[in-house]
Amino acid sequence: MDATNRAKILLVEDEAALAENTRLLLNLQGFEVVWASTIGSALIALESDDVDVILLDLRLGEEDGASLLDAALACGRKLPPVIVVSAEPDYEIAIAAKVLQAVALLRKPCGALRMKAAIQNALR
Repeated sequence: MDATNRAKILLVEDEAALAENTRLLLNLQGFEVVWASTIGSALIALESDDVDVILLDLRLGEEDGASLLDAALACGRKLPPVIVVSAEPDYEIAIAAKVLQAVALLRKPCGALRMKAAIQNALR
């Protein structure tokens, strides 16, 4: 297992079943995963955990995933690389990824190899 596989991933996803499947998948690949289902819990995770990459869903129920980044930056927090993961239409994902300066964007559902490659690229 290479060093990038020991990275800590903050998974910001409101759908519990999808989050659990993603967490298990990433754990099997050697990544440590911290799951947050809301902006508030994600901010707490960013404060208390040394996160290497954020996997960010754009739609968190009634919340907008992008507001997590705004809130973290407003608190003076330096953000790790962000990978946008969304089921939104491609053009919306592309616009959001550009605005958020995401290092990658993944469309749901996303395959394991593609997700792993995006995370490893973000860690470089």
